[in-house]
Amino acid sequence: MTTTTYLSPAGVTVHEFFLESSVYNGHSLFPPLYRVTLGDFIESRERQTFKPQPELKSYYNSTTGTIGFMDLRRNRKYIPTGRMDEDYPDVEIEEPCEVLCVEQVGIEPQHRRQGYAAFLVRRAEELAREWGLDIVYMSTIQGDPKNGTTPELIRDLLERTGYRLIGLHKSDAFKRLE
Repeated sequence: MTTTTYLSPAGVTVHEFFLESSVYNGHSLFPPLYRVTLGDFIESRERQTFKPQPELKSYYNSTTGTIGFMDLRRNRKYIPTGRMDEDYPDVEIEEPCEVLCVEQVGIEPQHRRQGYAAFLVRRAEELAREWGLDIVYMSTIQGDPKNGTTPELIRDLLERTGYRLIGLHKSDAFKRLE
C-alpha cells in the first residue's frame, strides 16, 4: 500500500491511500476506494464508531484514523438538472457522467465540531480537481443516530460548503466545481 502522509493546516496527520478493491468470483465489483484518514493509524474494527461489519473483511481489516476518515471512489452517476423533491418530482436528468463519490465520512464523537468533516469535504473537492472531475457526489445522507450523526447535521455541513441537496428526501447531494 502506497501512502501519502502530510500535516493538515490544523497540524493533524493525514494519510491517503487506495484500499484493495472488493473482489467477487475473481471480478472487481467496484472501482477501488481511496481513503483519507485523520490522526494515527488504527484498524477499522478498533474504532469507537463507524465500525464495519465483520463479514466485510476488506473493510473490517482495513486501516483508518483515530480522528476520522473518508472513503472516495470514481463512479458514473446521473445528475439532475432541476430541483427534485416532493413538490417537483419530474425533472430532467443529465446523461451519466463520471463523478467523485464520497462513500462515507466518519468523525469520532470527541473530535466533532472541530472542522474535520469540513476539511475532508474540501479535500474531496481538491482530489476531484486533481483527477479531472468536476462533480463531487454524496448519496444516502442518512446519518447514524447511534453514532451521534443526524441527517440534519450532515445536511447543514453540506449546505454550508455549497452542496445542492437532491432527492425526494434530500438524501443525496452534489456540487459542481468551478
